[in-house]
Amino acid sequence: MIMGGSKVDKKPLVGRKCLAVGIILLFVGTCIIPSSAQNTEKTLPPSRGSWLYVGGSGPGNYTKVQDAVDNASDSDTIFVYDDLSPYHENLLNITKSITLIGEDKNTTIIQSSTGISLINVNQENVTIRGFTIKNTSYAYTPAAIYIYSNHCEITDNIFIGNWGGVEINSDYSKITNNNFINNSFGFSIKGSYHCEIKNNFFINHQFGLIVQNYASYCEITDNIFINNRRSMRLRGSMNYVSKNTISHSSNDKGLYVEGNFNNISGNNITSCGYGIFLIGSLNYVSKNTISHSSNGKGLYVEGNFNNISGNNITSCGYGIFLKYSNNNTINNNVITIKCFEGIYVGDSNNNTIRSNLIKANTIGIFLYASKQNYIQNNNFIHNFINAMFHTSNNKWNDNYWTRPRILPKPIIGVSLINFKRIPVIQFDWHPALKPYDIGG
Repeated sequence: MIMGGSKVDKKPLVGRKCLAVGIILLFVGTCIIPSSAQNTEKTLPPSRGSWLYVGGSGPGNYTKVQDAVDNASDSDTIFVYDDLSPYHENLLNITKSITLIGEDKNTTIIQSSTGISLINVNQENVTIRGFTIKNTSYAYTPAAIYIYSNHCEITDNIFIGNWGGVEINSDYSKITNNNFINNSFGFSIKGSYHCEIKNNFFINHQFGLIVQNYASYCEITDNIFINNRRSMRLRGSMNYVSKNTISHSSNDKGLYVEGNFNNISGNNITSCGYGIFLIGSLNYVSKNTISHSSNGKGLYVEGNFNNISGNNITSCGYGIFLKYSNNNTINNNVITIKCFEGIYVGDSNNNTIRSNLIKANTIGIFLYASKQNYIQNNNFIHNFINAMFHTSNNKWNDNYWTRPRILPKPIIGVSLINFKRIPVIQFDWHPALKPYDIGG
């Protein structure tokens, strides 16, 4: 090619372009190749910091988890291979914001060499996942993992054979997708706020989950509890407990709640001494399914201004047991099939019992030493005795009593006068002509 009388050679331009492309590809390649480690056949998640490795065959890999923790910096990730498992550690003290990952939770095992606590977390933003953690079995010692700092996450681990699995005394932590097996207690929260406990599995504990020191704003959802003496004990306020499955706490309480302003909804509880045992006020208990608490109470309530609605209770000693409680609302519950008493109201006043289906029990409702309770718009169907009372003065209205009634429905009870039982009759003056559409 001739330009201005000069001949321009195209080959140097082509060479320079190839060189530029090669430099770009080399730069990209160095960015995506992970830093030195062997056994990198696993796809590992991205990290803001550096990666350190325990086990494996890479040059510079550690053989002790604590050594890697000591040499890590904030935002680093420590990956632990399972080839040196089990790792016998004295006490892992985590004081940096790191992520600790096991290769496989079933085969990457960390166990205590002393029988006491295994991991203490003393820094925020720590994540631990993918391990089996076991044998911190000395009684009354802290749990296998004890968390003192906020914004930590314990996920996808197995805790087995410990005095306690996890204990937290901090806020905004997440405990998710873990298996707790054969520990004295699985998981404990002490006075924490805004914690998330979700999709965990608890089996064979004295206490599955303990929430104490009046923790608040915690979400406890989608957990499974099987064969724990007491599955869940909650002492706190403004917590959300939903969609948990609890079974076979046969001699004790499935879900024990002590506090105010809690939302307890959508749980499935079966074969427990008590289904839900509630002490407190201004709680909302709704849409729970409770069955086969044959030696105790399906739903025990002791407190004021609670809303008990939309629960389905079957085959319990007592369906709903209200004791020393005032100004509660009990509505739209279905209480059926072989409860000794569908609803018991004892020493309780000014409660509203409305729009419930109470069917096929020995006694539909029994009131003892209670007054000014309003029983209205309920279906009492095929109970051996639909309603009775003892030393109580209450108001009955617009209930359906097994069959249509035109005349007022008498309710027979007794009162104590001069230490003598005297028969007394109260009336539902306007019984319903047909059952209400409640369910069941």
